[in-house]
Amino acid sequence: MSTRPKKKNKKAKASSAVGGPNANGPLVWFGKDGSGVDYSLPATAIAVGDFAFVQHLQAAEVQGFVYELAVGEGAPPPFVGLICGNPQAARAAFDIFHSWSDVTDGDALQLTWCFQANGTYAVFFTPDEARLAVRCLGFERFLRPLLLMPAFCKQVDLVDPTSDATHRFREYCKSWHHPFLFGAVAIEPTRRVASIVRPLIKYQARIVDEAQLPEDSLERRMLSRRARQSKLGELAPKAKPSGSCRDRILEQHFPVTLERIRRPPVSHAI
Repeated sequence: MSTRPKKKNKKAKASSAVGGPNANGPLVWFGKDGSGVDYSLPATAIAVGDFAFVQHLQAAEVQGFVYELAVGEGAPPPFVGLICGNPQAARAAFDIFHSWSDVTDGDALQLTWCFQANGTYAVFFTPDEARLAVRCLGFERFLRPLLLMPAFCKQVDLVDPTSDATHRFREYCKSWHHPFLFGAVAIEPTRRVASIVRPLIKYQARIVDEAQLPEDSLERRMLSRRARQSKLGELAPKAKPSGSCRDRILEQHFPVTLERIRRPPVSHAI
């Protein structure tokens, strides 16, 4: 019987243990002897934006936009405001926007003006991607963010042909630095426009034409969906007036009664 010690197997045995010294780093498989293989699989984290502002803006009854552009040296920055019928819902939406601004800046809310060929335009409200990642993940660099972003779109179908405020604002935004104030207003019974929220300080806005939108962009998909809904609404059968339906039923089932109603009284006929 041999008394020589058995040689240890130098081959690393595979282990089912998964992990690494840094749980946020790449995925690493370790063997029982400490050796491992780096598969370079980055960890993914989901960053979810606050969806509540969409419901608040829908409840705010946004009727349009107001533009105030002062000219001259030393003039204040332009003001762009939502005309809202429900001030309480508008304040709730802007409370969320200001909470984003407190973490980064006012451009945490991305505003996109999309001008259409028929002279109308749409404005899209979305969280800025980079600032959303900072709010949710901080300055984490090992995680790959997967962003879930809500969006709100306000379509403006009627533009005052006698006013050039929208065109002037578009020209103003062509400069590399174009700060402006973004807020909300309400029209009082005296027809006076009154501010109802603390304005958000914006440093940039996105101005695009509908023809320039990529096919897979969020704005293109929302506009296409709205166009399909409008087309379906036009193709839907229109309900007939209730009066005509009632007359048709009476003529079919009560012809004698209708004839008696239409005839003048006997005393008048003599």
